[in-house]
Amino acid sequence: MDITARHKFLNGIKTFKNALSLDNQETMIMVDTLVDSLHDERARMLRNGLAVIGYSILEDFLKKRAIEVLSQIGTIRNNPIAFNELPERLKKASTINALKGISAEVEKMNKQKMDINRQILFVQEESSKIANTQEYSYELSPFSMGWIQSNLGHEDINQSLTIFGVDGGWEAIREITNLAEVTLARPIDSFKSAASRRHNAAHDADTDSPYDNLLNYVNEATSIAFSFDTLITKSLYFISRQDRAYLRGDKKIRTEDISIRLIRRQGDQWKYFKNKNSPRPIKISRTGYQDLLNSFKNRSTCKDEVLIVKDENNIIVDWELYSFS
Repeated sequence: MDITARHKFLNGIKTFKNALSLDNQETMIMVDTLVDSLHDERARMLRNGLAVIGYSILEDFLKKRAIEVLSQIGTIRNNPIAFNELPERLKKASTINALKGISAEVEKMNKQKMDINRQILFVQEESSKIANTQEYSYELSPFSMGWIQSNLGHEDINQSLTIFGVDGGWEAIREITNLAEVTLARPIDSFKSAASRRHNAAHDADTDSPYDNLLNYVNEATSIAFSFDTLITKSLYFISRQDRAYLRGDKKIRTEDISIRLIRRQGDQWKYFKNKNSPRPIKISRTGYQDLLNSFKNRSTCKDEVLIVKDENNIIVDWELYSFS
């Protein structure tokens, strides 16, 4: 089975969290004595390494999930839509922005002194995707976001949300975290802080990444990833329904468009609720949440719903969105 961006992210953030677990605190935290300077230096270097890795886990997800959604637009189940019927912002992104993204990628290849024939083949293959948007069957370019820098900035995320028709940018992400009851007061600041930790840890040998900041990042990164995924995947739902207001650009994706179901761990049970305010669960499992999640998937093909899975500490551990298979 292909590893999706979501599965890769969840596996990565779980490993990141384990590296910060209580079993490793003695290794990861400074020791307040004069004789343990070697331990302190080792702990600082380990934390800095995790600062780089942690940011990369989220950045990789944001990039790859955007590409996954783009790749599905031309092939939505039983209901393909002509390229010319897509919203103007998506058509511009998958042609004009894609050219910028392809050009930036070629520049990276040049700096890496990659063989010229490989560069030419790359340009031919990627530019053909742009040309094929004139045909009935097409695939939007993975470079449609137009990201040209090596690392994503907060404005890149804002731009990608706009391309998919999300109203409010980073504020929409904050509203989704509130809707999911994992509220981040300022998700954009969480992202900026992670990017800054990553940059300092990668380029300043004397920097120090605080342990508590890294521990808090587990919830911050997961909440941002879930919210971003929920918002941009909504575009697939509107396109699959051939929602004319959305296709014309008259309708934006807003928080009130999102309907959330919930699986929550309580003691040794996983409980499935119709929504976060439901007093009683629909189903209960003692063997894990996967069977509850599968039950949601089996009934949610092209339904306008999101399923979020939380542990006993209210931390998101998984989620499932609209199915178009």
